[in-house]
Amino acid sequence: MEEESGDRVYSTDLPKSTEGDTREHIQRNKGYEEGPKGDIRAMENRSFMSWKCKEEGEPIADAFGVCLRKNSAILVLADGVNWGEKSCLAARCAVHGCMSYLNSDLYHEGRVMETTSDIFISLLRSFHAAHNLILQEDGMLTTLCAAVLCQMKDSNKFIVCTCNVGDSLAYVYSRKCGVREITQGSHDIYSMRDMRDALGALGPVDGQNPELSNLTVAMTTVEPGDIVFLTSDGISDNFDPVVGKFALPKTTERIAPMDGASEDIQKQGLLHRSNSNGNEKHISSSEFALPVVEAHQRHELTLLRMEDLLTNGVNEGDRPCETARQLCEQMLDFATKLTVAKRRILEDPELYKDSADALNQLEQRRRRRKVGDKLAMVPGKLDHATVVACKVGIQPSEHSQVTTDLKHYESRV
Repeated sequence: MEEESGDRVYSTDLPKSTEGDTREHIQRNKGYEEGPKGDIRAMENRSFMSWKCKEEGEPIADAFGVCLRKNSAILVLADGVNWGEKSCLAARCAVHGCMSYLNSDLYHEGRVMETTSDIFISLLRSFHAAHNLILQEDGMLTTLCAAVLCQMKDSNKFIVCTCNVGDSLAYVYSRKCGVREITQGSHDIYSMRDMRDALGALGPVDGQNPELSNLTVAMTTVEPGDIVFLTSDGISDNFDPVVGKFALPKTTERIAPMDGASEDIQKQGLLHRSNSNGNEKHISSSEFALPVVEAHQRHELTLLRMEDLLTNGVNEGDRPCETARQLCEQMLDFATKLTVAKRRILEDPELYKDSADALNQLEQRRRRRKVGDKLAMVPGKLDHATVVACKVGIQPSEHSQVTTDLKHYESRV
């Protein structure tokens, strides 16, 4: 791997300090940054509760980091399991620990990467560093996906090596070949997945150890002009045809359990997200005349839906996506619009005209059931949504000075 000076780092959570003040940096507020070629966008598909005068879903439990060099890049994305301060802390620790290790190991003076095996070893060790930092800072559980992009020797082609645990995934968009998932081996596309199940996580799942049942390394070759991007499940799940309400799952298939997970962990349900609402009750196919799809068809249609958005846009005359920035904006815009109906249901003032203390338990259950039935009828999944993208190619020399444009994309009433 060629080492270049003047590397650019974009991150919410990548401190340049010593270990002594790590916590101060990890607990900083989340930023939204873009670079010359790498582009990062984060948003929250959340509702705004007027009676509480605040947004639901705080704090943001997604975190990301990007390091760009002349002919290589590191992308890292984490999604804290469930919501809360400790899930947020876990995600930021994971990004900080992983990125710090990769940045120092891959690029320190005299270091030469001869094969992809060297990169995979570094990726796996970076996940170990991420987990240790979570334990050190007393965080909870988080998914993690990391990708290393570098140019192949004596070639104009590039290679992407990824490592992921949980349901944060990596993809490639190509004008020639469409969208393909690099991390496909981390989940069984032939079994219906319970979207509340994160599949795996770093952090103290059993008090000390992570759940690595779906830890996967993968690689693919890419060409200049392709766009490599990572997503949290708040993005990828909203492209699912069942979540989008234009297809129904084949009900004869059984939801696949976590392979290799201990029975105790499954009973505890620690990896089940309480914030996911993509899995809803099945609706009769005869009632709505929607097509019924099998598990592998859901996966194929998810990729095709991404490809259609990035190639054809939303409106007639839209041009294909050409930059990382366009990809991020289009995906976030898609997730925002798909979940509008869900947010409007949750933001109905009638739901909150009486305080929770004034309602008896029966009335509270009745209201929750009524809201749940309404939510089950409309498309989308409300969740923190983050996408990180980088366009493959040699960084132009005129971008030697780093410039960043901070932008914050929110869903508000």
